[in-house]
Amino acid sequence: ISLNVTELTAEQLSMAVQTVLEDPGYLTAIRKINDSFRSAGGYPKAVEEIFRFKNSFIS
Repeated sequence: ISLNVTELTAEQLSMAVQTVLEDPGYLTAIRKINDSFRSAGGYPKAVEEIFRFKNSFIS
């Protein structure tokens, strides 16, 4: 789904939400993304990497 936020109508948004809620492919994709985030260390690892980046490149 691709939405142009500068020209988005209420009907387009409603249709996009309905598609995401009704299409089982979206749930499958979300579960895969969730699994990959968890196996990569989840939010604690993300926070650690953000601070590592900050400390390496921003003095």
